[in-house]
Amino acid sequence: MRIGRRLGNDAAIERFHKCGHVFRGSPRRGGPADVRPPSQPVFSPGGTGRQGSGGPNAASAASRYHAFRPSMRQQPVAEVVAGQRPTPQGAQGVDGPTVEWAFSPAISPAIREFHLNVNRISVIIPLWNGEKLLGSLLDSLALQTLAPAEILVVDNGSTDGAAALALRRGARVISMGYNAGFAAAVNRGIAEVSGEWTAVLNTDVTLAPDYFERLTAHGAWFATGRILQQHDPTRLDATFDLLSRAATSWRAGYGGPYGPAFQQARAIWSAPWTAVLFRTEIFRRVGMLEASFESYLEDVDFGLRSAALGFTGEYVAEAVAWHVGSASLGRWHPEVVRRTARNQVFLLARHYPQRLLLRWFWPILAGQLLWGLVALRHGAGLAWGRGKIEGLWRFRKLRARSHPLPPQLLQDVIRPQERLLRELQPAVGANLYWRLYFLLTASGAE
Repeated sequence: MRIGRRLGNDAAIERFHKCGHVFRGSPRRGGPADVRPPSQPVFSPGGTGRQGSGGPNAASAASRYHAFRPSMRQQPVAEVVAGQRPTPQGAQGVDGPTVEWAFSPAISPAIREFHLNVNRISVIIPLWNGEKLLGSLLDSLALQTLAPAEILVVDNGSTDGAAALALRRGARVISMGYNAGFAAAVNRGIAEVSGEWTAVLNTDVTLAPDYFERLTAHGAWFATGRILQQHDPTRLDATFDLLSRAATSWRAGYGGPYGPAFQQARAIWSAPWTAVLFRTEIFRRVGMLEASFESYLEDVDFGLRSAALGFTGEYVAEAVAWHVGSASLGRWHPEVVRRTARNQVFLLARHYPQRLLLRWFWPILAGQLLWGLVALRHGAGLAWGRGKIEGLWRFRKLRARSHPLPPQLLQDVIRPQERLLRELQPAVGANLYWRLYFLLTASGAE
C-alpha cells in the first residue's frame, strides 16, 4: 500500500508545541466524575482512496503499521440502500421498508477478527439531552461490522435521562456536571480513549453498518463519509469543510443533491466533526480542540492546525451516515449565531498573520458583513452583532497566546479551498451568500 508524502516539518511541530497546542504524556485523570456501570462491559455490540499524508515520521510510522496489516483490497461488506436508515435484520424500519444487510463472504472470519484487533476504535459522543436520538445512534453502533472497542459518552449536564440510557446500554459515561460546550466535552473524551482510532459522533447521527470499516480501509489520518440529511436522504448534510479568505466556511454540498461532484473519494484538509474518524496519534501531534470556541467552527480551527503540520484526511463517499442537524438548538438559534459570529473572528485572531489581515481586508470585511445580512434575514441580526463584539473584544488576548501561520503557508492552505468552494457551487445550486461574496471579491483567493 502506498505511503503518503511527508508534508510536515520538525520546526512546525516545535512551533506548535511552544504555543501550547499539543498535550504530552499520559492522559490527565481526575476532574469531572467518571462513571461506569458496575457490572457491564464497556460495550459489546452485536472505493479506493489515496493513502493519508502526514507530518514528521509519517512514512516510517505508516510503514510499521502496514507491515502487519494484511495487504488486501476489501470487498464491500454491505450493500447500502441509498436513502434508507439501517435497521437490524427482520425489524421494521421507522422511515421505510426494512433494510437487509448482506455481509460479503469474501472476507474470512480470521481476517475480519485480525482487522478488528488492529483497528481498535474508541467512540466519543458529546451529549446534551436527546435521549431518543442517542438511542438511535447506539443502535447503529451495535450494527457496525468493525465494532467499537469502547464508547465514551461525555455528558454536558443532560436532564432528560440520556446519560442514564447510555449507562444502561453499556457505554462509559463521563459527567462534566454542566454544559461545558462541544469542544470541552470532546477534549475530555480524547484524554480518556485507548483505541488506535478515535471516532467523534454527534448524538443526532446514525451510521450505515460498514461506516467504520470503510473509513479505516483508507488509512488516512482522519476520514469522514457522505452524511445525508435525515429528513431528506436525497440531500447532502455534510461532506468536508472549505474555508474562505473571510474566515467564513462552507460545509461542502450542504443542502444539495448527491451528484457526481461528491461521488469520488478526495483528500481533504478539514472534516466536520459530525461523524469523523481519526488516528488517535493525531491528537498528540496537533493537539485537542480549542476550548475557547465552545461550539461551532472548532473543527475548522483544528483543520487549519492539521493542514499547517501537513496532516490530510480523506472524504469517503461510500461511507454513509444520516444527520438530523442542529438537534440541540436549531441552525439559526440566537446562541448558535452568536457563537458562530464570534468564532469567525477567533479564526482570524488565531491563524491570520497581520500581512494577510491587511492584504485580505476587503474579502474579510465583505464576507463577515454578508454573513451578518444572512443572520438578519433569519431574525438573528442582534445575536450576530453580539458575537462580533465579543470576538473583537477578545481578539487581542486570544492573539497574544496564539501563533498565526506564516503568510505563504496560510495562502497555500486557503487558496485551493476557496477555488474548490467556487467550483462546487453549481453542483448544489449557488446560494446567494457565496454568489455575492465571489462577485464582491473578484472570485479567487489570489
